[in-house]
Amino acid sequence: MYHFSKLMGIASNPGTIMSYTQITSSMYWCGGENYYNQLVDESVSEHNCDKTSDEHLIDYSPGYEYLAVINYNSSNTYKKGSGIFLHCKTSSPNTDGCIAISESYMKQMMTYIDSSTVIIIDTESNIKSKY
Repeated sequence: MYHFSKLMGIASNPGTIMSYTQITSSMYWCGGENYYNQLVDESVSEHNCDKTSDEHLIDYSPGYEYLAVINYNSSNTYKKGSGIFLHCKTSSPNTDGCIAISESYMKQMMTYIDSSTVIIIDTESNIKSKY
């Protein structure tokens, strides 16, 4: 069970309860050791990573039109998992560990997510027996 730590997107704020970060061309989700599993905005702070393992967020349209950061590895432990998002579905069936839903549903979800909202990631049988 995980909370959401940040709401953001390439598209404008759909009316979120939590604060919303508008993705710009200077923003990366860092996979490098110095800022592992963190949003880095190069217009605000130095980004010393080589960027080979970073996601240049604005390049991920339509997937990142709206995204909610799942609060996984909040201690930013290197190589423990980075950039686990709930985001918009794309034409690719793969998400590299994220969860993707239709853009219309994601836009609607963004307006409901608050600090107490959780997402449960488990097998169907475990969810049925636990919840």
